[in-house]
Amino acid sequence: MAKLKEKIKKLPLSPGVYIMKSKKGEILYVGKASSLRKRVTSYFGPGRSRKTEVLVDKIADIDFIECESEAQALILEASLIKEKMPKYNIALRDDKSYPYIEITKEKFPRLKVSRPKGKTKSMLFGPYPKAGLLKPALKMIRRIFPYCSCKRFPKNACLFYHLNLCPGPCIGAISEAQYLENIKAISKILRGERKELIEDLSIIQEKPMIKAVEQLENFLEVKFKGFVATELGPYNSIVPLIVASQMENRIAINGDCCGRSKPKISISTTAVKKIPITPYSVVSQYGDKLIIKAAQNDSRGEVIARTLSRITDGSISVARCPMTIRRAKEAIIPQTFSKAIELGREVREANEKNQDPIKALEGVLTQAKLIFKGKIIDFIRVEEGGFTSGEIVIESLKEQKNKLRILYQNEYLLSWLDNQQFISCPDSIIIVDSSTGLGLTPWEEDFQKERMVNIYALEAPDIWKTKEGLQVFGPHLFEKEWKEYKPLSSFIDFSA
Repeated sequence: MAKLKEKIKKLPLSPGVYIMKSKKGEILYVGKASSLRKRVTSYFGPGRSRKTEVLVDKIADIDFIECESEAQALILEASLIKEKMPKYNIALRDDKSYPYIEITKEKFPRLKVSRPKGKTKSMLFGPYPKAGLLKPALKMIRRIFPYCSCKRFPKNACLFYHLNLCPGPCIGAISEAQYLENIKAISKILRGERKELIEDLSIIQEKPMIKAVEQLENFLEVKFKGFVATELGPYNSIVPLIVASQMENRIAINGDCCGRSKPKISISTTAVKKIPITPYSVVSQYGDKLIIKAAQNDSRGEVIARTLSRITDGSISVARCPMTIRRAKEAIIPQTFSKAIELGREVREANEKNQDPIKALEGVLTQAKLIFKGKIIDFIRVEEGGFTSGEIVIESLKEQKNKLRILYQNEYLLSWLDNQQFISCPDSIIIVDSSTGLGLTPWEEDFQKERMVNIYALEAPDIWKTKEGLQVFGPHLFEKEWKEYKPLSSFIDFSA
């Protein structure tokens, strides 16, 4: 068992499928995971059911297959269960037929969810374990690449044509060649070939952010007075300045809607104050334009935006969250932009003048606490679903060799000091080089082993510490087993 647990510790944090085997090599169970290490580790923790205990007692080895995405892992899991028929898998063991996305072989191919039996001339994508996920996915694809669903063409254009969900081959509104280009693009999406979708496209929209604002203004029949950053980030912070400077009589607000950087659009003080993300405007550099009139909630609105971003290789601009000045005052955390500029200037000038940049940093961030200092001993990074995720481990130089582990998803979110829950979001965790005071990012190659770093924490603004704030940006959103949020001020000893 000790050897097995050691193997589990080395499992990747990436998505994939795990295969549990007995001493005889028999496959006991096949499962999928968004993080292989986290999921497999959970089987050996406390609170297991009797059924799980029986399974764990028989596990002698665990194999795994890494996948590019959780969706790919889902499909592979279904395929392996059908093929291997593991004893402890129940849900997918029967021999029923699983759903596929089918592109029919016709002059104007149709898309549909099907359960094919035997050979077919159609193009099939799947199998998928859950049919309920397919229809919403097809609806999303259809908004971007309209397709026909009529088995027999009607005499007049159908409702889907008038809703811009069908290009109208029945009335000659699109040629066969043009229609097949749409189908080709859809098949690339289903195969995960996102980059191929933009290879032949020309950049025709030089200022997509300006166009996104103008499109939203036209839709709402208003003229916005100013713009505010959604967060403090390397690009998002300056977008309001760029837009305001290029549009007549507009201002950029000295503040933002988070008070720090964040991994998701939906994590916003506007969400805490019930200011909806919609309607929002999307414009890509390739000339695609879209207005999302409504979404069930901000999280779903973000999923829609991210989906659109993926099929244009991340190159979209979004103008979102229109609000009155009165509502803006409720949500905006003020003076953050000027504070960020001051911090960058003081650290840069200290380095240029051979002065102490750490002292300069602490002179600006007077409320920040130095919570740890040490060297990088481990760094794991996974690129998935538009996020850069993983963990960083830092070891102190003191005799007791304390260890700080930090989990990140684009931003630093949770930490454990010697395996005990420590600082977490919404409080900020800041990692800087010990000699230069420059901030480090997981997107680049900043976390080389043995590099000396200082870790600071900054307590979140009051709006985030409310019940409503923690529902939007609490630690439980990133680690379900996290007990509760403890603000920085509740910790006394930072001697590690």
